[in-house]
Amino acid sequence: MMKISFEGNVTEVLSDMKAFLQQRSALSPDAGAMAAETHPDMDAVAPKAEAPAPVTPASAPAPAVTASPAPAPAPEPAPAQKSPEPPVGAVPTAPAKDYSLDELLTATAPLMDAGKISELQALMQKYGVASMMEIPKERYGELATDLRALGARI
Repeated sequence: MMKISFEGNVTEVLSDMKAFLQQRSALSPDAGAMAAETHPDMDAVAPKAEAPAPVTPASAPAPAVTASPAPAPAPEPAPAQKSPEPPVGAVPTAPAKDYSLDELLTATAPLMDAGKISELQALMQKYGVASMMEIPKERYGELATDLRALGARI
């Protein structure tokens, strides 16, 4: 891969691009197709000469061209030394958040507005209650998880 850049105002850049493509067409047959397929704006900005003289590397204007080689693929990492495994039960966990009934009821309002009343009723059946007021406080965390699954923000 080669990176080419042109610097200058619009007219200079388009002129340099045309010269570059014409120069490439003299060096490589497949690049001639690229030079022939110039953008319509290039012709409007860079006027055509009556009889364009063939551009050779010695007589071509030197466009500001910067070429850089393609980046080399990253070397494969050396095999890492195996780190000692942490003890199985040593994963720290945050204590479960204590939810209030007000937080849970507030989280259900957008769900009801979104037409998910039947899903909320199904949740009440899951907990074996007629309303959220009857759900035991120790199950509020589980209820919060179920409400999140329905799309509630809590």
